[in-house]
Amino acid sequence: MKHLTPLVALVIMSSICLGNSAAGQVLVAPTRVTLTDKVRSQELSLVNSSAETQTYRISVINMKMLPDGSMKEITIPDENAPFATGLFRYSPREITLAAKEVQSVRIQSRVLGDTPNGEYRSAMKFSQIPLTETVSKPQEEAKEISIQIKVLVSVSIPIIVSHNTKPSTASITCSLLPDKSAMECKIERQGQESLYSNLIVKYQGATGKPVVLNTANGVAVYSGMAYRTIKLPLTLPPNILLTSGKTLTVELISNPENKALSTSNVIIL
Repeated sequence: MKHLTPLVALVIMSSICLGNSAAGQVLVAPTRVTLTDKVRSQELSLVNSSAETQTYRISVINMKMLPDGSMKEITIPDENAPFATGLFRYSPREITLAAKEVQSVRIQSRVLGDTPNGEYRSAMKFSQIPLTETVSKPQEEAKEISIQIKVLVSVSIPIIVSHNTKPSTASITCSLLPDKSAMECKIERQGQESLYSNLIVKYQGATGKPVVLNTANGVAVYSGMAYRTIKLPLTLPPNILLTSGKTLTVELISNPENKALSTSNVIIL
């Protein structure tokens, strides 16, 4: 009796909504694009950081941020958060890169004078396309099952189109978890534009010199959101203890302008 070897090809799709890296195979910089009435075009750099030739397809999707900062894909825009679909053009739409090769992607605004004022947001998705592979025919007498696994990576970054908008204002309120392992913060946003900020947690200890216990850079609160929450774990240096009556301070600083937006002071109980 003759036996044929089944060849099972498993393709695992992995979508990562961050612009910096995905499984070490693709890099996109910068990690967000903002087009305004003054800045009507920008360029992205797509880097194949793998050791093999890769092909990427570029498309536009729409996503929303949930209050905990996680993202999900949507098809209907939320109130006060219209999509940017149709308000920008980009090229190329598909790119093949050798290992470590870099390619520019140009993005241009299509906003016209009669476009309603406001901020529009979509996301640009870079999806790895599987290369065509030739698989030899299985030997008739082989009995093993061969399994081939290939990870396909996708990366998404926000594309924001602003037309006649004004910067938003922000405030932050924080509390210390009962076990003192982290700060829980709520960032509130008021205004037309999305907010990008850096957070710095400082401890005013017995020495009188503030000690930085954590930093979080590029924290976003998108238009259409009144607030978002974030947890900031605390990393204590050696010989530093959180003492009752002392103060933890969380600073909210605009990114990239580096201007102070708000501060939350928490007395340790």
